[in-house]
Amino acid sequence: MCGIVGAINTDITAGVERCLSHRGPDSQDHYTTTVDGADIYLGNTRLSIIGLGEQGRQPMHDDKVSITFNGEVYNYRELRERLQSAGYAFDTTTDTEVLLKGYREWGLDSLLQRLHGMFGFALLDENTGSLYVCRDQLGVKPLYFVDDGERFIFASEIKAILSGTDVDAVIRRDRVGEYLANHWVYEPDTLFEDIYKLPAGTYVSIDCSQGSTEHHRYWDPISDTKPPTASRDDLSTLLETTIDEQMRSDVSVGMYLSGGIDSSLIAHYATDIDPDLTALHLRDDERNEGAEYRNLQRLDDSYPFDLHSFTPDQSMVDLYKEMIYYLDEPIADPAIIPAYLLAREASDRDIRVMLSGMGGDEIFAGYRRMKVIRWQRYLRWLWPGASAAATLYPDRDSDIRRNLGRTARYLRSPTPDNYHSLSYYFSREEIGALLDRPDWHEDYADRIDELLGDRNFDSRAEQLQFLDLRGFLASHNFMYADKASMVAGVEVRVPLASHHIAAEYFRQPLAEKMADGLKTPLREVARGLFDDEFVEYKKEGFGFPIEKILDTEEMRDELSELVNDDRMQRLFNTDYVEKIIDDHYREAAQNAMKIWNVYTLWLWLMEFDVTVPESS
Repeated sequence: MCGIVGAINTDITAGVERCLSHRGPDSQDHYTTTVDGADIYLGNTRLSIIGLGEQGRQPMHDDKVSITFNGEVYNYRELRERLQSAGYAFDTTTDTEVLLKGYREWGLDSLLQRLHGMFGFALLDENTGSLYVCRDQLGVKPLYFVDDGERFIFASEIKAILSGTDVDAVIRRDRVGEYLANHWVYEPDTLFEDIYKLPAGTYVSIDCSQGSTEHHRYWDPISDTKPPTASRDDLSTLLETTIDEQMRSDVSVGMYLSGGIDSSLIAHYATDIDPDLTALHLRDDERNEGAEYRNLQRLDDSYPFDLHSFTPDQSMVDLYKEMIYYLDEPIADPAIIPAYLLAREASDRDIRVMLSGMGGDEIFAGYRRMKVIRWQRYLRWLWPGASAAATLYPDRDSDIRRNLGRTARYLRSPTPDNYHSLSYYFSREEIGALLDRPDWHEDYADRIDELLGDRNFDSRAEQLQFLDLRGFLASHNFMYADKASMVAGVEVRVPLASHHIAAEYFRQPLAEKMADGLKTPLREVARGLFDDEFVEYKKEGFGFPIEKILDTEEMRDELSELVNDDRMQRLFNTDYVEKIIDDHYREAAQNAMKIWNVYTLWLWLMEFDVTVPESS
């Protein structure tokens, strides 16, 4: 696992890769050259996982082909054997060298089709005068770029672009509404003007002589996966082989364990491979009587892994503020805190690779909102009743009241551009009031149409699952999971988000994925291993004390600063921001997450000294 940075046709600070040293504490280096008149910089900072020591130093070179690589190729052993059979000799045991030799033998497109892994890499071919920048199929690893027609810059993290080049930190005003709606921004955009995420399953080719760029999609979750009517390979076999492949490492491997189905299945198959694994669990003392925790205790009694359960030992809000820098983009989700605490605990125990259950909910329909999606044709006309019930429900803090309100907002207009209403907090009207732009949703609707593109979707449900895959997973979950773990020098692998599992099961009809509730395929595998009580648990999570944090004098003072900040006043109708805050404190509305959304954006503006232009 590494951090990468590079550029063509622009000045870049030599040694800029050092600002990514948290991603790769073992070595930092760069390579500069001129190809067809274009000045090129490739930088790398390395965390050694496969091929330890100097043999894995990057950028790596082979026959005038150079690479800077972040991630893992899990099937590198099989690819290496094929290449050796074709006559290639290897100088290292790294997966990086497999990429170089594989490119020479098969070319880039054929190489990418062969890869099982998570990655972002740049490959320079001085023989052909081409630079390629590639991201893995599902977007597990982040990769950002700038392309203004004259220069191309890329990096694993935005901070390397801002600190190593003359790209300025300017907010993209036309995406602020999207951020408020989702708490994050869909790929390929970011909230920085001119800085983009490379979409999952794509690569960019740059002609060094002309400076021209071309974007290519090499894998897609609709066109490159089994259609809804196809038969599917056995899931238990897929899980077993995928987890076996993802446990390949030259350093110690552990796993995160919550007691839920996803992490429990990983624990079962991983422990078969290595009974001495360490399992880490972040304990929420206020929820330790729940079903997930009881499942955790039963797993600990039944399997030989070494379980360590621990509680946070420092201020949550201080940690959250610290994480804003490492996130690069504003993602208003406190989940980054448990992600970081777990990775830090792994690092303290000298474990550099951790297995996580992330990805199962997006591929197998594990979110409760999917119940509304499945039955929306029948529920459509019930939205006035749901809206009235939400308004009349007496407990303002109740999940029931919040979920009724979300369901009503979505069913009023059950379209992809309104899908955010089922998951998040601001209504369309509230965002319009915050921005003084009642028409903001027109831009957002166009944005969703662009994301869906010309793909041949089988159903509305499939469209929405695609948005979860490209949005909630690739632009949100994977982003914070990567950034939080890399701060601690730990690589997180996600077996359930293997693109081979997605190829088999992502397009399975929702009726089959939800035959007995949620995630039926995973539940069926779990029933063969655990009893019904274990499988039929109520999903929980780690509780972040936002309400308690907002109730502190320090936070009240900060929110007062927020509404008086010049940048916030240029972005928002701060009178309406004050109303949201006041309504919360006088208990007229439950606005904690709405406040947290705006607060996170403010922290980000300050952390990166982001310029907010006047509204045009």
